Amino acid sequence: MPASRISKNEYTRTINAMKEADNYEDSRTLLEGGVFNRLSYVVNNSDILPFLKQKLDKKSFKQLWDLADNKGVFDLEFKHGIPSVTLDAGAKHMTRKWPRDNAGMAELIKHKYPDKYEEILIKTAQTYLGKTEMQAFGRVLSNPKCFKKNLGIAHVFWQRPNTGTLYRDNKWFVHQRIESHGEILRLCAELLEKYAQQFCDLPQSLCKLVVYLTHYLYCLGIYPQTCGPWEEIPFPKGSNWDCSCIIAAFNSVQKMLSALSENDKAFFAKEENKVCRKYNRKPLIQNAQKLQTYCKKSLSIIRNCYLDEFRGCTNRIDSASVMLAAADIPLDDNPLTDVKKRLELLELFEKNLLGKFGARRYNRFQIKINTGNVDSCDSYLQLNYNILVDNHNFLIKADKKNWIKSQENEDNDASTAQGFNKRQQNCDEKSSAQWGLPLSYAAIAYCKMVIKLKNISNPSEEKNNLLTICQQGAEYFIKRCYATISGYNNDNSIPFKANGSLSMPWKKPEAYQAVSKYSNPQEWAFIPGVNSHLGWDAAKCWEASKLYLQILK
Repeated sequence: MPASRISKNEYTRTINAMKEADNYEDSRTLLEGGVFNRLSYVVNNSDILPFLKQKLDKKSFKQLWDLADNKGVFDLEFKHGIPSVTLDAGAKHMTRKWPRDNAGMAELIKHKYPDKYEEILIKTAQTYLGKTEMQAFGRVLSNPKCFKKNLGIAHVFWQRPNTGTLYRDNKWFVHQRIESHGEILRLCAELLEKYAQQFCDLPQSLCKLVVYLTHYLYCLGIYPQTCGPWEEIPFPKGSNWDCSCIIAAFNSVQKMLSALSENDKAFFAKEENKVCRKYNRKPLIQNAQKLQTYCKKSLSIIRNCYLDEFRGCTNRIDSASVMLAAADIPLDDNPLTDVKKRLELLELFEKNLLGKFGARRYNRFQIKINTGNVDSCDSYLQLNYNILVDNHNFLIKADKKNWIKSQENEDNDASTAQGFNKRQQNCDEKSSAQWGLPLSYAAIAYCKMVIKLKNISNPSEEKNNLLTICQQGAEYFIKRCYATISGYNNDNSIPFKANGSLSMPWKKPEAYQAVSKYSNPQEWAFIPGVNSHLGWDAAKCWEASKLYLQILK
């Protein structure tokens, strides 16, 4: 498509990004992957490089962690009490609010911004219990089939700038992501358990939300159709990661119930009775056996197909499997077997999705959905996604993202085979964006396995071999978490992002994106992505750091 009506500013940004691609990788250091012939990786910040070139001990790692903290790597921004997904959004959709991102930041918020933690959950509860979402609760609780018709509760919201209230984005597919609601339920139940143990008054909005979310997730069944964390195609047999979040949530609800006073139990019973009468549901809060049976059955499914994230409906290998490896649900009753299963997941991830700047969200995959067959790699943040150059290096009327959107219509969206195939037309798996978030989850997974193995009292050669593997994996991935932190160029200038605007040093980009080189457009390089800070990744890096320091001690 020939260039037309391109502003000088748009053209300048395109040239900025392409010229940055000329020398960005050449000015960064590539570190060897170390043990087990692991992939070498790029260090994006020269001040971090000296730490990553050595074997980390307790002192040196604490210095690295403190340096990153002092430079603002773990800083979050709040608007009307709700954390921003990113500090510098290069795309409008990243100014929305995802409860799942808030949940992903929970441990960091509790540590760094403790006075805001309850406020976040209260405001989230107020949104869920507002008129629009309560109607959505009612539709699904009355008829669970409405869930697949996109009539359920929302998992992403806009925020009104003046009042800070959240409201759903009606154009978004609200039925695709259930682990978001599972994570919010888990956090609410954990906070209520803490308050009950401290004999504090329980916020009634959180109690009511626990009742509604418990019934909502239960009525969908043990493997509801969902898309996992990337919100693109809902898979008919659900995902292991989503279901693991619901198991964790229901387990937290049961723990909370055991900590309640008799008066609090009576309040929950009263709220649940209202739900049961109104929507013809059977008690769950007052009949914990149902939740226990649900968790047992769902866990059995996960254990049987833990290597198949989407359960037989596609050949897709997904980074969500790393999140499952980091989850606290047991993949086997034998702790050694549990560790070996998690290592299988991580090996699959490392072999298929890991790159030198981060990890792809998923591989090229095939699946049949409503209107036809999909054969696709990841199109989001693909090569030249945010500049005026297409995959063949021709100037186009708008950035690639909007150009793709212009080729679609309301009946040809990303959740249809036609729409999805249009999105990924001419996309190359090698030029998919590389994310830092899966690296942080991998570091958490390895650290948790080290702790699990150290807690096994019986010595054995198998345990020692696994412990060595997990310790080495923990060090490799904790270094990779820090390697994605943005920095300066060799001449102390600030690098341009993939949309040609200036990046933010000492942040965690959502991803590193492929951009064609100015000197040779047939080649491309990875440079910092348009969303300069992903709070979820920063929080998980902090969480991994806390665990890593624990295993060093």
